[in-house]
Amino acid sequence: FLEVGLALAEADVSIAWVTTFCIEHNWMLCQFPEAFQKELYAGADWILAPAVIAPTGKAEPEPGGYRLSGRWSWGTGVMHASWAIVSCMTDPELGPESMRFLALPMSDVRVDDVWHVDGMCATGSNDLVLEDVFVPEARSVSMVDLLNGQAHGASLHAAPLYHTPMIPILLMAASMPLIGRARVVAREYGETLKRKARLTTLGAPLAEKPAAQMR
Repeated sequence: FLEVGLALAEADVSIAWVTTFCIEHNWMLCQFPEAFQKELYAGADWILAPAVIAPTGKAEPEPGGYRLSGRWSWGTGVMHASWAIVSCMTDPELGPESMRFLALPMSDVRVDDVWHVDGMCATGSNDLVLEDVFVPEARSVSMVDLLNGQAHGASLHAAPLYHTPMIPILLMAASMPLIGRARVVAREYGETLKRKARLTTLGAPLAEKPAAQMR
């Protein structure tokens, strides 16, 4: 997970960003109820799906599930996805404690092409729009359980990764592309110092200046 993000970022940060988040979203899907996991991975080793944390849409509880409508922004990975994950507060009285992630096929999602951000448009992080879509309860998971490392995956899968709270996993997904790119910048800066000199150093390379080494 980490090495892939670091390596890809040395070539293209946007590719690394989409990849690390798509990997992290598979970790999220492995926290959903067992029956849904079996449905998802019956014919695949991995799923491409955006996952939006901000609960900007509306979920109306119905027998057996939830009725969703609304718009979710920053859908990284949506341009190549077969599934999508969105978050909602399912009980206004409970507030954030009622937040759940809900998964649905991309056939139920309309992608709104709004992502034209300088330097970042290649992530394709467009909006997801849902209009009166029913999602079964079995395709949902409590965000509180994910945050505490106590979702379904913690009891289904033995590996420590599935007992890990969500925030550290999320932060690793977000930071690896930036660290990989920073690694390139530091390396190229060091090479530049070896080639350049200033008159004030009597022709000595900048790489020999303590201030440049510190930087």
